[in-house]
Amino acid sequence: MAWIRFLLVFLCVTLNAETPLGLVFSTIQPYLIPSQHPVKKTLDALFAQGRPTQDAESLEEAGFEILYRQPRSFIWVVRHPSLPGYLVKLVPDKDLRNKRGHEEWWWFAQRCKGMAKIRKVLEKKHCHLFKAPHKWIYPLPKRDHSLYPQRHVILMVEDMQLAAHDTNISAWKTLITPEHLDQLYTIIKKAGGSSYRAVNVPLSIDGKFAFIDSEYPNQKSNFQSIKKYLSPEMLSYWEQITH
Repeated sequence: MAWIRFLLVFLCVTLNAETPLGLVFSTIQPYLIPSQHPVKKTLDALFAQGRPTQDAESLEEAGFEILYRQPRSFIWVVRHPSLPGYLVKLVPDKDLRNKRGHEEWWWFAQRCKGMAKIRKVLEKKHCHLFKAPHKWIYPLPKRDHSLYPQRHVILMVEDMQLAAHDTNISAWKTLITPEHLDQLYTIIKKAGGSSYRAVNVPLSIDGKFAFIDSEYPNQKSNFQSIKKYLSPEMLSYWEQITH
């Protein structure tokens, strides 16, 4: 209950006055990091002082390493030595853009929702050739606005230990089998969503393919976007099972 009370106070003092409080709470509440999560106290300590999410300099001063800056979603992927096995996704305060008019808390909730649907299918249908990370939303402590309005939350995700980009693209051409495609078809059909491209379902170092991008969980199942990454033989098989 203390965690919920904290969240309500946080929302009241940080969210845009035009954003309905009830909508925000109902959207992110199912995906809040549990108070008993093993790294919750570490996150609290990392964000207890200063404002690490303000910009690149503040992130690096707080010990974070910036891994990627995604141009379409404005999301930065970072990691910290105190969070082994996890990555953090955030939109820095300095970047005032919102993708398609939605703030970062809304997109992060969509990603959590989509990944939960995928994990459910993986478990229920025993799709052992694929995997999907757990994702949690962490509300940031309130700080003075300074030069930029503060972003409200970050997204913490399990690190899927991905292979290099070129290795992944090659794997989709050379390692994919009919069994992979049977399982992929089941996942897409049951979980729905779009953006099933090789870069969003990359090879991990354990040999499984990992779903890492799931921000469109309510869209119709998309069986088309993976086609260009398949070998001619596997493309023929994919077209056969998806028609």
